[in-house]
Amino acid sequence: MAKNKIMSEQRSSQQQKALELWCRLLSEDLNAAGLDQRKVLLPSIAIPWDQRSVKGMIFRPVFTAMTGLESTADADPSDYNKVYEVLCRHLSTKLGVTAPAWPDRNREDLR
Repeated sequence: MAKNKIMSEQRSSQQQKALELWCRLLSEDLNAAGLDQRKVLLPSIAIPWDQRSVKGMIFRPVFTAMTGLESTADADPSDYNKVYEVLCRHLSTKLGVTAPAWPDRNREDLR
């Protein structure tokens, strides 16, 4: 019975799709702002962002620090929103970048 409870508290496939889309949108915004990975993380090499690098170098480290979990697949449904809020605040105050809105299945422009 405990296993079913744990499984029901994990993020949904829809939440996973939203995370992947948000990472792609943020990578586009960071690149458009001229903030390649060199400017944000590695000072010696100009590396543009992509969905995978945003998830692995921005989202996952904050997610792990906040939840103690290594895999986003183990996320509680509320975890993504908490991490999103922390990242939005950081990106805005430290880099002057407004992060894209978290994807919502009801938004026409994200379908």
